[in-house]
Amino acid sequence: MKKPPIIHPFLFGLYFVLFLYSINLFEVELVNVLSAAIAVVGFAGVVMLIPLMLKRGVGKTALMLSVFFLVFFSYGHLYLYIYEIDIFGLTLFRHRFLLPIFVLVLASAGFAIVRSKKDLINLNKIFNATAVFLIVLPLASIGMGFAGDLVSGRDEQDARIRAAGGLENGGRVSDRPDIYYLIFDEFASLRQIKQTYDYDNSAFAQKLNQKGFHVTSGSRTSYLESAWSISAALNMRHLQDNTDVKNKIHYSNVVDILKSRGYKYIHFGSVSSYTAKSPRADININFSYMNDFALNLLKSSMLHYFVHISFNFTQDLVLNTLDALVEMSKTKMPEPKFVFAHILCPHGPFVFGPSGEAVPFKDAMNRVDKSVYLGQYIYTSSRIDQLVTDILANSAKPPAIILQSDHGVRFAADEYAQNIFSAYYLPTECASSLPKSINPVDNFRIIFNCLFGTTYELLGDRDAKARPLHSD
Repeated sequence: MKKPPIIHPFLFGLYFVLFLYSINLFEVELVNVLSAAIAVVGFAGVVMLIPLMLKRGVGKTALMLSVFFLVFFSYGHLYLYIYEIDIFGLTLFRHRFLLPIFVLVLASAGFAIVRSKKDLINLNKIFNATAVFLIVLPLASIGMGFAGDLVSGRDEQDARIRAAGGLENGGRVSDRPDIYYLIFDEFASLRQIKQTYDYDNSAFAQKLNQKGFHVTSGSRTSYLESAWSISAALNMRHLQDNTDVKNKIHYSNVVDILKSRGYKYIHFGSVSSYTAKSPRADININFSYMNDFALNLLKSSMLHYFVHISFNFTQDLVLNTLDALVEMSKTKMPEPKFVFAHILCPHGPFVFGPSGEAVPFKDAMNRVDKSVYLGQYIYTSSRIDQLVTDILANSAKPPAIILQSDHGVRFAADEYAQNIFSAYYLPTECASSLPKSINPVDNFRIIFNCLFGTTYELLGDRDAKARPLHSD
């Protein structure tokens, strides 16, 4: 029987890369997807080269490699679906139980293939057909995404927003205050942390109040995904369902307006591709050393438990970013600064205890034990308090500061996930009139009305469309 061309190992490997891309379309850098695809295909090519050079065992090696990809890259997806399932009060689906099962499956499949005396040509044909079918699915999803009516550019609403914030009144640039927009990812609101975690963080809010901050009591975001929440805030508007959110973060109305008014834009990036860096920034600062696409691909695999780089990486990224923000507040520039920072804390992985002590690695993604998130939340609160103390002390003139979470704790699965923490440091005449509840789309409408005398209308939740949670 004529042997079929063997393509399934390459296609199965590519499938998992393309699947991850398809569910994060427009939120990851294409170069990161291509790098991952090249790595997977290159690995498959090296493995397949061995039997080709030996001129035997090509079919069996291909089958074992495909089984490896299927089992290896399915692990993380399955784990995220079942790790919270309890059976008679026992949590059985933990890495210590699940990982040995997957290793046993791989070993058993490999042994069966190697020991098989049968002709495996037909099985390779089945694997080829299955791989082709599977890879068509994410390719179709990606194609439909790009072919859709994607709102990636500016429309009339953006033009009106930028025109209203334009440089109309003149004035010396040096007289304008620095502006800080500091986003702490998944930082629970005072209401959610009290109701869901039975922790009263009002002392933290009182410390901010004593420093001159206005801490809102009922602020909510319209979006449960970070990219959407941040994009809406930076564009001062609610978004359409087909918005290219990463593009609108990179080329936002807020940055356009501030640059027109002489501001220097300093961007502190995160591991998330939509905030990793900004093409409009005058200074990009990012302490990450692995892109989020590669990290998520590893987390979807059997290396999920062993990705120590994620654990240490988060500690370094958070601490280095906080330290650099303090140093930036000391930096004197002839122009006013707009400082943006997206800090992935207290968002998991959980690496800090309540006093900043290390958390056991086994708890890095423990979302069942509420004390794990709470510990990182408490530590983050203390670091925010110190951060704003340093910024205020180092600023030659009082700055404008927005402290905000992009969304609440989503894995808590309660009605408070859209409640966010928001605190504003503004001139007294502006702070005294701030509402109790502020939607992030109104952040800079308030800031610009206060600092520049613009007349933006506050939108609130009007015209906002709730968006179901996908990948973040």
